Amino acid sequence: MLQKKWFPVVILCIFCIPLFFLNIQHTFSFGDDWTQYVKEAQNIASGKPYYASGFIFNSANTDYAPPQYPPGYPMLIAPVVGFFGIAPQPLFYMNALFISVLLFAAYYYYRHYSEKISAMCLAIILCYTSFIIDMKKHALSDIPCALFVTLYLAFRGSKNLSGKRLLLLILLGVFATLIRSQTILLVAAEGIVFGYEFLRDWIKNKKSPGFAALKRPSFLLCVGMAVLFIFFNTVVFHAPNGTLQFYKQIYVTHISNLWELIGRNVNNLLDMLSSVLSHDPYDPFFKFPITIITMSSIAFGLIGLILSLKKGLRTDNVFFLLMCGMIIITPVYQGLRYLLPAVPIFLLFVKDGLKMVLPQLVKVSPWKIAVGCTLIFLGLGYDDYERASHLKPEWAPETADSVAFSYVKTHVSDSDIVVFVKPRLLTLYTGKKAMNLAWQENEQRNREILDSFKATYMLTRRYLTDDLFWNYLKQPGVYVDSLHINELYDLYRLRR
Repeated sequence: MLQKKWFPVVILCIFCIPLFFLNIQHTFSFGDDWTQYVKEAQNIASGKPYYASGFIFNSANTDYAPPQYPPGYPMLIAPVVGFFGIAPQPLFYMNALFISVLLFAAYYYYRHYSEKISAMCLAIILCYTSFIIDMKKHALSDIPCALFVTLYLAFRGSKNLSGKRLLLLILLGVFATLIRSQTILLVAAEGIVFGYEFLRDWIKNKKSPGFAALKRPSFLLCVGMAVLFIFFNTVVFHAPNGTLQFYKQIYVTHISNLWELIGRNVNNLLDMLSSVLSHDPYDPFFKFPITIITMSSIAFGLIGLILSLKKGLRTDNVFFLLMCGMIIITPVYQGLRYLLPAVPIFLLFVKDGLKMVLPQLVKVSPWKIAVGCTLIFLGLGYDDYERASHLKPEWAPETADSVAFSYVKTHVSDSDIVVFVKPRLLTLYTGKKAMNLAWQENEQRNREILDSFKATYMLTRRYLTDDLFWNYLKQPGVYVDSLHINELYDLYRLRR
């Protein structure tokens, strides 16, 4: 009996081990999002306001949000950044830890709706999807966000919701929203579930539940999370410049073509869902079965969703629908990472759909189907896992980068603004003010924008700076002087 009880835990522990070796890179990518998180973690570790940054927000470029990312993920990594500094490997080991906890959280979430073997197999498939393995090499908030949402769903599925558990759920839900703001949909999901339960009881008993309905967990969770979220955002983590205007601007830009936006985003959502179980093998022979799996997963997922809704509205199925709806009407394109908090729910629907259809075709016990599907999935992902086991230097700064950053740090004053293609990266490494051009505008309009900010310098890097910058510099009289720092960097002075 003891062996049966601990068998899934032992298996999951074994599957945690490779996570600490896959995609533990020793360099960062030459991206920009991670720099904002690391900067905020630095601020938290040193006792500064989390939003303090030299990044200057250019409202004409809606690809770059204001320097106020939610503080949840920076709070998680602040001890690591405070101790190790801007070091990639400690952050990637933290990702491995997050995924290991996600493995167990997903197992306990799936146990509410599946047998032990099926729950264990689903959790393994979730944490060994190629997307999550690839995300391990990025210092981004998506994996911890998925972790806290899954923890919330795991505890939410319990039949015994005591006062302490309700408090824990409120804290988990609010912290998830502090990691990525789209998880505020958990509050909306609980509100919808409460409305559904209220109407169901009213129809069933032919009278209003009255104030007794206010004791329902869905109501207490909805109100508790909403109140605590407002408190944290207006008191504890209040920032002088909100991001509401930024998101409003994004919507206003696209609202004139709303139906075109919806049509494009429906296809975008289907692409996301089909990529959940996708792998990229070297041998073209294996691409066909992977295509079959990814396409059929959408059909099985839809069947599972319908089966779930037929049983009634739950927090997880409502949250999944809200996430899908948000993606359909939101002009934000971040790939599967935008849907990641709802991916564990999608896999549950796929399992339920498969469980309904497959026994009609083959007479095999469910646990054998679960184990077989897991082994096939892991086997098809071998090439992805093999690639992730090797170090792939992407960007670290190179010597030329360090020399250029050192020059900027020494010779540019704190009041000057440097225009650079990766402004948040520049301000992280130099502490100087930096901003970007707006690709949405022409050269003349960009010049007017830079003049309004009184930008002083433009820094270019070969093999990174795009045509927007080079075309801007070709305009007559846009810079008054230039300096060749090294083989990669040039610094242009835009004004005296």
